[in-house]
Amino acid sequence: MYGGGVGNLHALCGTAGPGLYYEPGLLHPVFDYDAPPPWLNELADPVDDGGYAQVSRQPGLVMDINVDFINDSAVRP
Repeated sequence: MYGGGVGNLHALCGTAGPGLYYEPGLLHPVFDYDAPPPWLNELADPVDDGGYAQVSRQPGLVMDINVDFINDSAVRP
């Protein structure tokens, strides 16, 4: 399954066959993929030292959204 994001990771885990590969996205050497994007407080699909993306056992997509960043970035008339 190609394409990053925790939603794709959960879809991969729900397939009938084993999901062997999870692509976090098109990686570029300039970006730090171990740091969460500004709209998240922490990564939703962190990769461990062995190179595996761990799926949370909590319900839902388990995204810790940075609400302050969202509110500060909102376009207002």
